[in-house]
Amino acid sequence: QVQIQILTAPAASNTFTVQGAPLLLTPAFAAIAIGSTASGIIAEAIPVAAGDKILLYVSLTAASPIAAVAGFVSAGINIV
Repeated sequence: QVQIQILTAPAASNTFTVQGAPLLLTPAFAAIAIGSTASGIIAEAIPVAAGDKILLYVSLTAASPIAAVAGFVSAGINIV
């Protein structure tokens, strides 16, 4: 299953820390055909300060029956 994790680092650092729970995208793929899509949404309250760095890390869960995925990721993050 494809998962997305948010990591943050202070402005003066390159050390990223995991924030919140991973977002597991659905559907979970047993095999992937061209044009397949997965999606998910989760509400998180992650504190950030001006200048903080935000990184989205996309990976497969250990239980995934597929070994690798090639493609594109798009995400929307609302910072208030």
